[in-house]
Amino acid sequence: MKRSLQNLLDQWNEQESPVKGQALEILKQAEQELPDKPWLTEEPSDEIATLWKDYLETTGRPDFLQNLGDRATRYRWSDSAMGAIQVSRYDLLDMLNRNLREHPGRVFLQDSEGSHVVRGTYEELAPMFRAMAASLYKLAGRQQPRVAILSSNRMDSAATDIACLLYGIFVTPLNVHFDEENLAGVFKQLDINIAVTDTSERLHRLARVSEKINRTIHLVSFEDVGSVGKHEPVRLGEYRTQLGREDIDKILQKRPRRSIYEICTALFTSGSTGVPKGVTFNMYHMVSKRFARAAALPGVGNEEVLLAYLPLYHTFGRYFELLGMMYWGGTYVFSESPSAESLISQLTTIRPTGLISIPLRWVQIHERTLDNLDEAAPMEEARRVVRTIVGDRLRWGISAAGYLDPRVFRFFQNMGVELVSGFGMTEATGGITMSPPGEYKDNTVGVPLPGVEIRFGKEGELQVKAPYIARYLDEAGPGDEVDPVEDYWLATGDLFREIEDSHLEIVDRIKDIYKNN
Repeated sequence: MKRSLQNLLDQWNEQESPVKGQALEILKQAEQELPDKPWLTEEPSDEIATLWKDYLETTGRPDFLQNLGDRATRYRWSDSAMGAIQVSRYDLLDMLNRNLREHPGRVFLQDSEGSHVVRGTYEELAPMFRAMAASLYKLAGRQQPRVAILSSNRMDSAATDIACLLYGIFVTPLNVHFDEENLAGVFKQLDINIAVTDTSERLHRLARVSEKINRTIHLVSFEDVGSVGKHEPVRLGEYRTQLGREDIDKILQKRPRRSIYEICTALFTSGSTGVPKGVTFNMYHMVSKRFARAAALPGVGNEEVLLAYLPLYHTFGRYFELLGMMYWGGTYVFSESPSAESLISQLTTIRPTGLISIPLRWVQIHERTLDNLDEAAPMEEARRVVRTIVGDRLRWGISAAGYLDPRVFRFFQNMGVELVSGFGMTEATGGITMSPPGEYKDNTVGVPLPGVEIRFGKEGELQVKAPYIARYLDEAGPGDEVDPVEDYWLATGDLFREIEDSHLEIVDRIKDIYKNN
């Protein structure tokens, strides 16, 4: 007798270890039971929503993905996950609730205040997220809150960002180096009415922006940073503690229920070549990307710890590191400083399992290990020395946003760290391509991630289409909905060529060619 998807999922969850081929049977059944056009389904019943959320949470784990076997089958699973997200309306709050059920006491965020380490478990942070969101709703009064975060990487800023994403508040983390003119432009475009910051200097900058655009902005700080004339900032920590549990519940029950296709957040380019360009995202962009990444990295997800130094206004820092840890139920550790010395010194104390970094940092870590390594040392001794630099748990890493010598890739791979290459853009909610683990090819940026379609335009410019390709602010702003199956192609501005096994190699940048000409 043919069993339903729910029966198969229950069997998988009840057994001690998976049986070969069982994951494929579940995938095939899911493909049969998914609607033909999941994005057109009506609001699901509790039973339907529960089924497909169970499917996403059961099958998104490493044991299931590795049981699927080859990469092509995992990409099929990713497609089924996109449909399940659409049918069930799965969002980041569902993701957090899964962690609360499965490992409430695991540390989610870890930060340092001098010599003092501050840790927050999923169970401890969940009520903080609720209180923060309720506070922002209350502060906005009759308006819908539109929040900008101008802060260095710290637990409070990450928690504020997450609170907004969880509870339907439009939010944008901003580059702390934006000047008043850039900030004023952003605030006008997004109708920002709440600005959250962490230092006196940034508070003064925000106060001047408020005067510049002649608009009332509620200024909020994480701690006592003083005041600026008539601008007396609200201390977020104190403000949220004034709300009782019943107040918080009442405020959040009244919040608007937003579609997963509605634009809910934005990131901005650096502004180094002019006015910062806004890129907007909806819940479906953020959540679908997490499942696509899981399909591409099937071995990641067992009690992961990331040492994170990329800022939260950076697409990889926010989406891969922060939301990636929420997806994998892992721990996000704030680095003490983005400097190479700080990062390297923390590798052995934090003992991360993975590291996402720019090529320069991998070169610096490589050079540090070579300084401590005798060229004639046998492999076993070489690996021991490397572990004194990178820590005993580091087993995977990604190098993106620039060229890294293949010898560095090969070095770390030989030392037990599966370092892969990648290419991405803010507009793609992060990565577009990545080397499949164990399949790195010299001088390439890997293959398209699950869900990514590619084509080559004029002169070989790479153009991409995927469920998680975001929109520019002038195409979709706060509150607008994005059609999840729109035939929308993003021009990357980079020239590529395709070599064997679908791996891609960067040839040049179009704007560099124009500049050189």
